[in-house]
Amino acid sequence: MIFEYMKYPLPTIALLAALTISAAGQTASAPDDAATNPAPSPWQGVKQGASQVWRGTEQGATQSWGQVKQGGSNAWANVAARFESSTNYLYAEKDKFTAKARADLNGLDARIRQLSAQARRSGGSLKTQARQKLQGIKSRRRALNRKFDNVRNATEAQWGKAQAGFEKAYDEEKASVEAAWNWLKSKAG
Repeated sequence: MIFEYMKYPLPTIALLAALTISAAGQTASAPDDAATNPAPSPWQGVKQGASQVWRGTEQGATQSWGQVKQGGSNAWANVAARFESSTNYLYAEKDKFTAKARADLNGLDARIRQLSAQARRSGGSLKTQARQKLQGIKSRRRALNRKFDNVRNATEAQWGKAQAGFEKAYDEEKASVEAAWNWLKSKAG
């Protein structure tokens, strides 16, 4: 019997439930009671129950729609940010990308040289720790050069993977250099 209602939509089931509850709540009245205290119409209970169900359904749908709109807006913002990024180049713009990447690498190298000079001026254990950090940075920088070579030599079929690999490695190396710089500044302070 319960599974019989599964083929009906939720508002229909709620309406049937309201009718059943309303009908069950009705009792036979004596003729004298009807004149002084008229019994509510069974349809009033149904109407009230259906109105409550509709308000709940409407509120749930409104909240769900708001969440869907927000999620869609966030997704489109992420897509737009990626396409507006200055490093999102097509294979046809490979030369432009490699020129920008070369300039970015030159800037990164200058920052690493500054970090090395600052580390040399440090003393004691700070100098040793800074050298260890610099060894890791220089090792990753050599790996970044290999990624850059992959980009320069990439065919059209390899372009997407080579570009993404370089960008990821570059972002990680840049963050590593900045973290080491901030660490050294805080220690040398």
